[in-house]
Amino acid sequence: MTINEAVENFRRSVEAGRVAHGYVVVGPPRGAAGAFAERALQLLFCETEKKPCGECRPCRTVRSHAHPDILWIEPEKKSRAISIEQVRDLQKFIYQTSFAGSWKACVMLAADRMGAPAANAFLKTLEEPPARSVLFLLTDSPQSLLPTIVSRCQRLVMSGEPLRLPEE
Repeated sequence: MTINEAVENFRRSVEAGRVAHGYVVVGPPRGAAGAFAERALQLLFCETEKKPCGECRPCRTVRSHAHPDILWIEPEKKSRAISIEQVRDLQKFIYQTSFAGSWKACVMLAADRMGAPAANAFLKTLEEPPARSVLFLLTDSPQSLLPTIVSRCQRLVMSGEPLRLPEE
């Protein structure tokens, strides 16, 4: 599915009040999967009528990964893994009251890099998430995630945007 199709599906979920608590987004975390997560979060946090506008303060802070109600997690530099400490930080963060009074979100890049202790700790959050929270697990290796995590999330497989050939 393209980024635009995925964002449109997410928009319909938001409008219907049926946003899932967890999404496994299959694709390059710094490519199509990451672009989808940013646009979906802009849609949630945007302050304008036509969402996402990409220009208001919340849209800009989502794009720069500086929004106070969104936690971005990626593997630690040395170990190249997501540690249990990072997951515990996520748990503290997601259960706190939202800064802006709306949604709380977490985006985990390369979610397949969670070790067994981290994955088991994360599973507890996924089983009992707070209201108005959403978790995006970005991965290009979904088979490396615990099956119990995948089964509790909606799965989106990103294909990137269609390639357009130059017109002659």
